[in-house]
Amino acid sequence: MWNAHSSRWQSNDKWSSDTWGRGSGNESSSWWTQDRERASNYGSGSVPAPKPTYPASFRSDDTFIDSTAVGAGNHQFYRVVQPTDWSRKANLAGRPVEGIRLHEMCFRGMSEFSLLMLSEGRFQSVVWTRSAAEGMLATQLLKGIREAKLDIDSAAVESLKQAGSSVPDKHKQAPQFMAALVEALLKEIQSKIPKPVESTAEDELARAKAKLAQAGLMLTPQKNKVEEDEDVDQLRSDAAGSSQPPVVGKKTHAQEVSRLKRKAPDDVAARDEARALVKGKPKVSMKECRPSAVTNESVDKWLASLKAQYKGKYRELTKHVSHVVALLAEHSDKNELLAAAVAFGLDPNFAARMNVTNLSKCIAVAKFQAA
Repeated sequence: MWNAHSSRWQSNDKWSSDTWGRGSGNESSSWWTQDRERASNYGSGSVPAPKPTYPASFRSDDTFIDSTAVGAGNHQFYRVVQPTDWSRKANLAGRPVEGIRLHEMCFRGMSEFSLLMLSEGRFQSVVWTRSAAEGMLATQLLKGIREAKLDIDSAAVESLKQAGSSVPDKHKQAPQFMAALVEALLKEIQSKIPKPVESTAEDELARAKAKLAQAGLMLTPQKNKVEEDEDVDQLRSDAAGSSQPPVVGKKTHAQEVSRLKRKAPDDVAARDEARALVKGKPKVSMKECRPSAVTNESVDKWLASLKAQYKGKYRELTKHVSHVVALLAEHSDKNELLAAAVAFGLDPNFAARMNVTNLSKCIAVAKFQAA
């Protein structure tokens, strides 16, 4: 229900609600035109409800009020409400559509304030929604507009001017009159929707490994033939006392240099530290302390929120996080980080959507709390 009693459309200026249905000569606005002369004759007594009239284009029969298929879903207008989970729960299934009473479609039933306003003969209108989320958004938005006493018409006119459009006739072109304002609201809502993260083969593998890790299992990697050949060549070279470098095989020179660098003696301590970071259990589970989303902005915002918790140690925390991120990026892969994050209490599906850097930040915070 949309109670427009306190909205700007009820005011006495040139955009008042009375003008919406008067003098337009347009059928699209006639549905809310009130026949004041006839209503005044009834007084406060009860009058019978008029029978519904159907458009001449309707094709009616015993099953349908209109059997014409409409829309992409080929929707048809049944005489009785069809049985579905929702219609059964609402006690509407099997009942004639013409017999559905207004209060049955209200969230609060007969407690709906708009029915009270309707009983006083005040302007009311129904806004149809197709989900609970739509209904709640429309209700709260319109309630906020009324409470703030916002001038909807002025906002619509200003939106049209900002868009460089002419102001159409409010009566004959009501949808066009509101178009620019509606577009502005839609853009604001769209800006709040997080962008979907594309799922890659690596992410799918990471999710599978996360489930295994949650079950206490690990997927043992298998060496490919090139790696096995390199190991054999290295053993032969060492046994012969040769000073020649091992056969590189199909790997590039850059990959070989990177492999040798990881095996350098000075790098052993860093590798050990990286392994230690992805082991153990934190004092505070990441179920209770984690970012609200997987995006870089959400993770950074979460880290900033820890400043109040670590007043005297926040600078130390940030240095620790930077060190851990650099260390794990060099000496760990995403699968290892994913398994560690899940072991620390992070939801597997949530963790699988995070990149290596954000996983490392979460692990760094968890280890800092455990220190």
